[in-house]
Amino acid sequence: MDDSELNIQARHDDRLALNAQIRTAAGAIEHVLNRIHKSPEVGYYMGYGTESFERLCVAYSEIHGELSEATKERFHPLQPRDPTKALVKEIEALQERLSGKSGHICHDDEEPEYGPENLTAHGIMERVREILGLHSKDPERCVREIAALYDLQQLPINLCVAAP
Repeated sequence: MDDSELNIQARHDDRLALNAQIRTAAGAIEHVLNRIHKSPEVGYYMGYGTESFERLCVAYSEIHGELSEATKERFHPLQPRDPTKALVKEIEALQERLSGKSGHICHDDEEPEYGPENLTAHGIMERVREILGLHSKDPERCVREIAALYDLQQLPINLCVAAP
């Protein structure tokens, strides 16, 4: 091969590499636009009015040779939803349950409920003693409930002191 043939081959290889890069980028853009379109949470954070949505739609429309408005219409968020609202409701329900205001009493087959009286180290130790006494024949449940108590309160529990 002479220099001109090598030059032509190099340009051809460059075009192939560039086409592969464009296909990869177009696939990534389309994937994100589909997530914005179908996922309520993603649509809420990255949909209409965001710079991300605008830029993705412009890039997609340029690659596919269509108007940006048509792209926006095709990939608009279906039902954008703020995910923090559901989390706030769950947190409020947990706070109510922990405060004892919900009036819920745990039955023997439920996980224990923790009220304000259990927020002290003494309250925690009393609950550990109670768990060990009530469920001494079910060591797995003892471990599970003590672990839940430990995780919830984030306080160290000395099991030597708590053991009956």
